[in-house]
Amino acid sequence: MSRAKLHSVVLASFLLAAACGGKPKEANPPVSDTANADSGTDMPASSASTASTDTPPTGDKPAGGTDTTTPPAPAGLTMPTGTVKIDLTAKKAKLEIKSDGSVSNGGKASAKLTGTEVQDATGKTLATVSGDAIKTAGGSDWASFSGDDLVLAKGGDKLSIGDDGTITWTTGGKGKPAGKADGVGPAKKATLIAAAWVIAPPAAEKPTTTTTKPAGGTKPAGGTKPAGGKKAE
Repeated sequence: MSRAKLHSVVLASFLLAAACGGKPKEANPPVSDTANADSGTDMPASSASTASTDTPPTGDKPAGGTDTTTPPAPAGLTMPTGTVKIDLTAKKAKLEIKSDGSVSNGGKASAKLTGTEVQDATGKTLATVSGDAIKTAGGSDWASFSGDDLVLAKGGDKLSIGDDGTITWTTGGKGKPAGKADGVGPAKKATLIAAAWVIAPPAAEKPTTTTTKPAGGTKPAGGTKPAGGKKAE
């Protein structure tokens, strides 16, 4: 065998041995599903699966949705800051209203005004004031306010007072001066009530009386005849 041929055989044998003698590398083993499951145990619990223990805030209204707020009371009469002096030429009367609501006529105590009542000098209620309505103690309508004007329930006569204190009495659609008031300020309504009480006071109300009859309405004993209609011997 020639040297060149021998060289070729040796080279071929070497290449064949190198090709057959090497071991293939193993692929990376697949990751186990169990391992993935175990690694997930450190994750925080989902907020959707956690039940909320917070108590929802309560509203201001009580159960049932009923609003228990007390409505504001109707506005009462405003008393003067000083002394109101009223000269009623129509009745030749001179009135004074003090800041405490006391009213005098000709220097003598005659009435008392509060935020919701007209009283006599002894404190007895003569009329009540609720918003714009004025009723007598017996519950009859006496007058009502239309703005700053006082309108009588009977006849519709009106008493008003100007910014200069001039008092006007309107009857039958015609107005005429009735007097003058000084120091009125915010007490227009109180001034008009005091003046109207002198010019056109409410009619006196008769006290209600009840008569009690004997029970059953029977005649007294002794009024019956004996049996058979004969007189007793």
